[in-house]
Amino acid sequence: MDNSARNRSERYGPRTETSPEAEAHLATFVRLGKDPEDVAEKVMRGIKENEMYIFTDPELRSPLEERFQRILAAYRQP
Repeated sequence: MDNSARNRSERYGPRTETSPEAEAHLATFVRLGKDPEDVAEKVMRGIKENEMYIFTDPELRSPLEERFQRILAAYRQP
């Protein structure tokens, strides 16, 4: 996150502050992340097959589905 703040272009405005809990969550997420070689293989295959989306972790399907359902529900509102 420090690199993101350091490299953020001024045209996007100031970096928003994150909570210590959010930073700890991200650190855990990175530490427990997938093997880079496995991710690279999936990404390269997706690029070669001209895939619109490349998913590298099946465990993220459920949160993605939940988010998409919230988006669709908001879209239906007049």
